Amino acid sequence: MPNLKIIFKINKTLDLRTGLLFRNIKAGGVDFRKWGLLAPHPDLKIYRHLTRSILTTHINRYYQRYGKKLEKTRLNFARTWKNASGTFLSLTKTIFGAGFPPPATYTCYLSIWNCNPRDIRHKSFQIFYRHKDFLEIMTHEMLHFAFYAYVYERFPRLKRLKHAKSLWEISEAFNTVILNSPEWRKKLHTKLQPPYPELRGLVRTMRKQWEQSKHIEHLLQTILTK
Repeated sequence: MPNLKIIFKINKTLDLRTGLLFRNIKAGGVDFRKWGLLAPHPDLKIYRHLTRSILTTHINRYYQRYGKKLEKTRLNFARTWKNASGTFLSLTKTIFGAGFPPPATYTCYLSIWNCNPRDIRHKSFQIFYRHKDFLEIMTHEMLHFAFYAYVYERFPRLKRLKHAKSLWEISEAFNTVILNSPEWRKKLHTKLQPPYPELRGLVRTMRKQWEQSKHIEHLLQTILTK
């Protein structure tokens, strides 16, 4: 069985695709245009519409100016994850059992946007390269891969597109509960992660259920029934 491996890369074309995708997205109470694109790049605020041409020019200039810093950060990310990966996998095993996240090669792309999307199917994700708490985001994304793999194995009906939004909400709330637990924070030396504003009620419900049994199967059965 192959081992779990993570490759850290930089991809300017993917950053353009992400910018185009998130320029008009709001989810979970977060405006990704405002906080994911404009906050880290205030010079883009002068534009009413973030067109492909505007984003392409901005990205090309940014990579030309900060390319070396991106590469240095990529190496730092790889070292940080190498030191923490064993602890993370041990923690996920206590929740899901062995094999979650599934052994495979994952790709972490450094991004100039603070959107941090993931592609479950292709086992890839992006992390804002200037994020001060890289490990919090890294564990957040990898926990998603473990969660989705477990859910798809136990509840295959949830693979249907009509369940995508609800499953995303459950996954995000679950991440908040687990990553903010004292055990995970102590062992990974991470900080509290705030929930999506619109998911706070779901987080409270899931936290209450989790504290009662700390059994993933029971938690999911309870939440999915509701």
